[in-house]
Amino acid sequence: MALDPKKGRAALRRGRVSVLGGEYFLTICTDQRRPGLTTATTAPAILAEMHRMTADGTWTVRCATVMPDHIHVLFVLGERLPLGKCIQRLKAKTSADLLDTACEWERDFFDHRLRPDDERLPIFL
Repeated sequence: MALDPKKGRAALRRGRVSVLGGEYFLTICTDQRRPGLTTATTAPAILAEMHRMTADGTWTVRCATVMPDHIHVLFVLGERLPLGKCIQRLKAKTSADLLDTACEWERDFFDHRLRPDDERLPIFL
């Protein structure tokens, strides 16, 4: 069966734009959706890196949640790094913490840039 170029990982990057000050809803999964992010050491390490990224102006996290096999983050992109580099930093800084649970980050991520008139509350309900 031939791959459909309109689907798959390439489709995640098509149309992706990094807007300074843009508000994004992000999902990052573990490879093969392997659970392990909610351990007593892994989840705090992920959240701590998110806080450091807020403190240094990379982004401003509005809310985040760590699930067993993925994370969700609602944030405003700062001026330090473009979107892809932000995610690359988060994954790089937390990869060692995932090794304890035999997990690793999936190669890509899912993002949605919110418009000013989009409702925020339903995103995390």
